[in-house]
Amino acid sequence: MNELMSAWFGAAVAVIFLGFCHWHAWKWRLLLLKAVIFLKRIMWLPRRCCRRRAWEDPAVFAHQKLRAHAPLRYFPDTKVASEGQRSPFIQDLGGKPWRLQLFRNPHSAEAYAQARALSFDDSKWNEVPIPSNWQMLGMSPPVYTNISFPYTSLPVLLAPYVSHDNPTGLYRTTFNVPTEALQGRRAHLIFHAVGSAVMVWVDGQYVGYSQDSMTAAEFDITDVLIGSQKAVDSRGASATAALLSEQHLPDCTDHVLVAMVPSWCDGSYLEDQDQWWLFGIHREVELHFVPEAGRIADYQTRTFFNEADDGILQVQCQLAGPAASNKLLKVTLLGGKSEIAATARATPATPPQSTTDGPTWSVEAELRVPGAQKWSAEVPFLYTLQLELTEPSGTPIQVERVQIGFRTVTIVEGQLCVNDRPIVVAGANVHEMHPHRGKAINAEDMLKDIELLKKGNFNAVRNSHYPHHPRWYELCDEHGLYMVDEANIETHGFVENVAISLPACDQAFQEQFLHRHFNMFQRAKNHSCVIAWSLGNESGWGPNFAVGAESLRRWDPQQRPVQYEGATCINDAVLLCGDGQGASSDIICPMYWSPPMILPLAAPRTRPVILCEYSHALGNSNGSLHSYWELFWSSAPEHRCIQGGFVWEWADGALKVHKAQILDPDMKGKHQREAWLEGEYAYGGDFGKASGRQDRNFVLDGILFPDRTPHPAYQEFKRLQQPVEFQLLKSTADDSEHRLVRVNVKNRYIFRDLGHLSLVASAFDALGVEQKCTFRGDVDMGSIRPGESRELEILVEMTAPTLQQCGQWLFLQARQGDGTQLIPEKFVVADACFTVATPKTVSGNPDGGTVCSGSLPPLLQTSASGPAKLEKVGDTATVKSATYTARLEAGKLTSLCGMNGELLAKPGPQHGFTRATIDNDRCGVDFFVPWLTKVPVVRQILDANGYLSLNASWKLAGLDQLESSVIACDWSTAAEGPKLRVQEHFRGKGRLCLSTLSEYSFEAQQIVVCISVAPLGPLRPLAAIPRVGLDFALAAKLSTMTWLGCGPGESYPDRKVSADWAVHRSDVDAEHVDYIVPSENGGKADVHWVAFTDGEFGHGLMLTYSCDDTQTKQDKPEDAPTEKRPARMSGAQLSASRWTQEELESTSHRHKLPARQALKSRPVQVHLDTAHAGVGGVGEGGSKLWATAQQFLVSPGRGEWTYTLKLRPIDSDSWLRSGA
Repeated sequence: MNELMSAWFGAAVAVIFLGFCHWHAWKWRLLLLKAVIFLKRIMWLPRRCCRRRAWEDPAVFAHQKLRAHAPLRYFPDTKVASEGQRSPFIQDLGGKPWRLQLFRNPHSAEAYAQARALSFDDSKWNEVPIPSNWQMLGMSPPVYTNISFPYTSLPVLLAPYVSHDNPTGLYRTTFNVPTEALQGRRAHLIFHAVGSAVMVWVDGQYVGYSQDSMTAAEFDITDVLIGSQKAVDSRGASATAALLSEQHLPDCTDHVLVAMVPSWCDGSYLEDQDQWWLFGIHREVELHFVPEAGRIADYQTRTFFNEADDGILQVQCQLAGPAASNKLLKVTLLGGKSEIAATARATPATPPQSTTDGPTWSVEAELRVPGAQKWSAEVPFLYTLQLELTEPSGTPIQVERVQIGFRTVTIVEGQLCVNDRPIVVAGANVHEMHPHRGKAINAEDMLKDIELLKKGNFNAVRNSHYPHHPRWYELCDEHGLYMVDEANIETHGFVENVAISLPACDQAFQEQFLHRHFNMFQRAKNHSCVIAWSLGNESGWGPNFAVGAESLRRWDPQQRPVQYEGATCINDAVLLCGDGQGASSDIICPMYWSPPMILPLAAPRTRPVILCEYSHALGNSNGSLHSYWELFWSSAPEHRCIQGGFVWEWADGALKVHKAQILDPDMKGKHQREAWLEGEYAYGGDFGKASGRQDRNFVLDGILFPDRTPHPAYQEFKRLQQPVEFQLLKSTADDSEHRLVRVNVKNRYIFRDLGHLSLVASAFDALGVEQKCTFRGDVDMGSIRPGESRELEILVEMTAPTLQQCGQWLFLQARQGDGTQLIPEKFVVADACFTVATPKTVSGNPDGGTVCSGSLPPLLQTSASGPAKLEKVGDTATVKSATYTARLEAGKLTSLCGMNGELLAKPGPQHGFTRATIDNDRCGVDFFVPWLTKVPVVRQILDANGYLSLNASWKLAGLDQLESSVIACDWSTAAEGPKLRVQEHFRGKGRLCLSTLSEYSFEAQQIVVCISVAPLGPLRPLAAIPRVGLDFALAAKLSTMTWLGCGPGESYPDRKVSADWAVHRSDVDAEHVDYIVPSENGGKADVHWVAFTDGEFGHGLMLTYSCDDTQTKQDKPEDAPTEKRPARMSGAQLSASRWTQEELESTSHRHKLPARQALKSRPVQVHLDTAHAGVGGVGEGGSKLWATAQQFLVSPGRGEWTYTLKLRPIDSDSWLRSGA
């Protein structure tokens, strides 16, 4: 074997050399992979000559499996069909628990033949619900990988073979079939989804085998049920009748069903999606009793509009059965109130067509509906299509009933159009995953996701990365979501061997590729929501995909676009990753390209540009989202082909798994259960060493938590995607009591006016008191048609002059009128906030382009009784005034007492330059290929060339190990009070990194601190540092936070469109965002002042920020160099929490944070920054994935930072009153 491996390696090197020599003339990557495939077959020749098991043979993936078709319900008549209940000819086999036993591999499970006997005692096996995944029942560890195959690191050599250590489930159940159920009918057994494969026995007899874990496997088990022991080639009615007449049906109507489910099979090489590897029967198992003599075996629809805009519905049915040729088909289309919109009758055409399941007869009908209502995601109007198969006498045989929408999908002049109008895709990538049940999701789960999608102004989903549950498609039709349906193909693990396209180029896998494309198409072809087909995900490119693309276009009479990201513009095979520009893709669909990168893609204006994945939502992420949406909504001709994208991804994939009570005696070795993280959200590596430790929390990349509680970024998507745009035009004083505000309201809908929405206006002052708002004139929202705008005038009641100078804000909300099933009445569909009275500045030149000149807080400006006094004893200094007492040790503020006691907790204020690392800070070569950075020299080279993550660069520079020392501490006196000048140096790894100068002025009512920070030596070459600011702890009782800045939710310099700049009030504990992996969180952008008090308007501490430095211009492109501060940062960045930065940084799971049950007794940790980096997630920034755009970084190479902070102790008498 060693000699064979050496020969293989030598030949491979030779082929690579020849390939590189001829790459200009040939598709050398394709040639290379074909050579590798040829050499592999030589290497595995001895094993191939032996008997190959189905689960390791790419040619065996559907043995005795019936052909895929549209979902069928087999209703007996129109009355039963209209009741909306389950057909009496469909039997759910998951109504009772099944029995399950795990074996080490398929060989041992298959050899356990005694389990197939009806008399076998399975009482000692595990009792499990169906559907389910056995890992979610605690029977074996779940495994998470992003790229790797769990069972091999060399798929390029091993495929199609899998590990011998292959945990295999043997399922067993009994079921009852009434004798009359088979009178004139055949029994079809359907597994709607089983992973990774399923081999089936009924009553001890082998039934069939299937792969493709996300679509149905259907088997005809009639002959087994009626006791036939011979192979029946002809399935005629007479044969069945004869067998029934001979009473071959067992006297006992109980039957035993056994299903063998291996964890891995050759099809697993095509299912390496970024997800948990969960196995078992995870969708329903049913028995369908289908008419035997003649039945509807399949049907296909097409809708379009004629020149008169009448709706045309074409229906093509396939009839099967020996007597199908003399049946009649009635096609009826019912409108919204069950009125008949159109009807037609047809008889089968001759001659019959030959299929793998026997002959079929085609029946075609065409219906015309004058003035048909059109389906779209905005107005998802559905008709009901009813297909009734009858005898010539009119006796019903079978009725099918399905909802159909009239809509077309076309690409016109490079734009994706629905019903001839270009659309904007506000999409999300949706996995099927539930934190408790894994892949076994139900209709309630789906409806919850759709509700949140609609409420978040999403209009599209991409089924990532496989066909979803059949009910999902029905719900998307009903509630209005565009869908890209995706075939269950991903070979991402081959990228680790620089051969991602290997299966796509392997002829042995071609039929299996095509089988998966066909399964996807057949089940979803009649759904209005499906507007495009995806060939798969991250699988390179090769002939197998080319065949699939050609076949989809041939199968689909609606000619929906076919898309695929894994190819490249040169249309050669791919070794690492595609660019979404392959010639076979009707849509240019890259993933994680930044806005500047996608601009050239739209320049030819020949194909739509729709990102199949963008804005990676790993943890605290989704920065620069506004940059994408400025392009998506743009009406500029050069941007018109850029039509949206799908966020990656919808929800975090963490699991909550409890161990099973019954231990499996057959599970040995590395599959033995270890000490799991039980009952809490878990991610990769939490279930043992082999459960995904390398990829860890990479599965936590959604904009929802696993329980479907939204991340803060969800609100950013909702605001940017909202169908109504508001623009402030003017705000002026109308008279002494009112302010006149003019706003523009634009309808972004494509197909509907705004008549279903009502517009509500409200105004608030700096104390949070509401002022009356009145619209001048009628507000007729229904008159604002798609794409149109209206100017509206609003009279806003003015506050008292002393409060007016602290600011006033107008809030507009477009609310849902009549509620729907998912969207309640008065739900806020779109909103905006405008500053209609700008607060008075407190420092700097408001017209000088400064970052923040500060804003006047709503506090009384009382006269002081006298200046503060200084007392010094050694290194200890005490400053006393009428309103506060401050204590300093060696130049460090350690105590600040107001009129009602101590305000600070230990330690006192300190300079801060790091943050609790967010996931995007870690994204670099060191995350994806950690072994490559183990060698110090290699790590330095990678860092110098920008390949290391920001976090790794910071640690190399010693930023995480800074030690401070006071260099100078000088007191002086002035008429207004004592002054202090403190200089500090900060060293990292022994090297001088930073120098700070803090100048204190102790005034009568407040302490003013002017701070400058200078980066030195090792920091200057860094691309960025996390932040520049102050850290300090406040007394635990000061838990009420009132601030002027972005809110009420979390916001950062590159993610704050959804945060309204106004005055907000909240509890500190409510502002903590409980990310599953703790990190920097709860930020508040653009803060001008903040008060921490012991209650509403209570005593506490007011902090006022100002800064005269210039900021990065907002009109600079995303990849432009930054100035001292991130772009759009027009105030301080604030966060407050009960946990220290060090606690957040060192904790792996949120439930491990200390003192979660005693938060109220912990100090309030405050971070107030003059510069704070964005959270990133924008796309490929240079050499880093999901990077923070350059203009939102804190660059240490552009000089020093300066800012001013005022600390004022306050009490309940310090605040202005609303009547003042």
